[in-house]
Amino acid sequence: MKQLKQHFFYAKRVFFEYDRGWYYYGPLYLWMRYWIAPKILKKTTPISREANVDHLSIHILTGRKEMTMAVWSLASWYAVAEIVGELYIHSDGTLTDADKATFARLFPHATIVDTKDFLRDYGDQLNDWPVIKKFRETYSTLKFQQKKLVDMYMVSDKECHLLIDTDLVWFSRPDELEDAIKEHCRYSYMSSDGDGPYAYVTFKNGERLSDELAKYNSGILLYNKNHFDWDKFTEYLESIDYLNTKFTDQACFAYSLGSHLRMLSRDKYVIKRPVPRNVVVRHYTGPSRAKFYCYGINFIYKKLLK
Repeated sequence: MKQLKQHFFYAKRVFFEYDRGWYYYGPLYLWMRYWIAPKILKKTTPISREANVDHLSIHILTGRKEMTMAVWSLASWYAVAEIVGELYIHSDGTLTDADKATFARLFPHATIVDTKDFLRDYGDQLNDWPVIKKFRETYSTLKFQQKKLVDMYMVSDKECHLLIDTDLVWFSRPDELEDAIKEHCRYSYMSSDGDGPYAYVTFKNGERLSDELAKYNSGILLYNKNHFDWDKFTEYLESIDYLNTKFTDQACFAYSLGSHLRMLSRDKYVIKRPVPRNVVVRHYTGPSRAKFYCYGINFIYKKLLK
C-alpha cells in the first residue's frame, strides 16, 4: 500500500506540476515507468565489465523498491565510464534471493553484500571504534545512512571508494572523477546541493554545521580511504543526538573528510536544475524521481536495451 501511494504521488507530480503536464509527460511517465524501465531487468547479456584499475571500488545501496532504478543507474554508468573499479552492490536487507540472482546475472563482476550479514562479518573489526559500532548497531534498520557510512568503508580495502546513488542517470564520461581516480584520489570529491536547501545540522552545543560543509550532497562521493577520518566521524556522532535528530550522512561525510574535500562541477554534476547540453550526470532526488524516467532514461534507453 505504501509503495502504491508513492506511485500515485509521483504520477500526480507529473500530471499536474511538470512543464507540459498530463498531455505529454503523463503518458510518457506511465510508459517509461511501467513498460520500458522493467525491460532492463530481463537483459540476458551482462552490463558490468571487469575492473581495469586495481585501486578503486564502486558502491551502490539498493533494495526491492529501488532495484529497477539501481540497475538503470549502474547501466548508464557503465555506458559512459572508461575507468571501472570493483563493484559492490549493497542490499538494504530487502532484496530477495531472486533479486540477488538478477543482479548477479546483469553484474557478474560485482560482489553482493547484504546488510543483514554485516555485523556478523565485520562487527569485531569495529571494536576499536565503540561509538561508531554503537551507531551501526542501534540506528534504525529502516534507515540507510549508517550502511553508507560504515558498510561501504569496511567491505573494501581499495584506496579509492566511489559511492553512487540509485537515482542518478549518467549521460557522458565523468572526466573529473576519472582524472581524480588516475591520481589515486589525491583529493576527495562530492556533488553539491548548490543553492540549497542545505543539510544543516545543529550540534548539542547549539552550534550549526557551517555553510561550507552543509552544501555537499553525497549522491556522488569519491573519497580516498585515508581521508575518511574515523576520529572525526566519532567526534561528529558524539556531538549530535543522532537517534532524535534527522541524521544526514552527507553532513557526516563532509565533516569527516574535512580539508581533503572538493566540490564536483555544478554545471556537469547536476542536482535540482535543468540539464545543460554538456551534463555528465543528473541526480533525480526526492519528489523529482518521476523525472528519472521522463527526463533521464527516456533519452538513453534505446541504446542501453540493445
